[in-house]
Amino acid sequence: MRRSSLGWTIRYPDQLRRRQIPHGILTKGGTVFQNFKLSLLRQLIDEPHLPALITTTDAKSRHIEQSWWNEEQGVFEIPAEMTHGRSIHARHIIMIDDKETHLASSHDRISGYHIDTKTVEDFIVDLHEGKVAIK
Repeated sequence: MRRSSLGWTIRYPDQLRRRQIPHGILTKGGTVFQNFKLSLLRQLIDEPHLPALITTTDAKSRHIEQSWWNEEQGVFEIPAEMTHGRSIHARHIIMIDDKETHLASSHDRISGYHIDTKTVEDFIVDLHEGKVAIK
């Protein structure tokens, strides 16, 4: 598992778009609050149609292992909610989360990047104080 700064994370989706690498958000929690957070994130990274899936499962990586992995084909079958309805199979999954426990995986094709919660809190304070410009 790797640690990351929030600034890198905000730029990361832009790099994925340029390289045409499919990506989306798997988030955990109540529907109303998660949709609110997704709306803010989509505005922040200027990606209004970023696909997302809301789950009630804490261990997101284990959820992916159990729900998406097709052992016979050796690929992850990405749910339609995460792919704008396209059929996508992935050999590797990269996860970014602020909770390390959500990243714990025994699957060698799931990589986790942890964003420290303090980094997110600092970013929100800087944003509120006008120290961060969002284009």
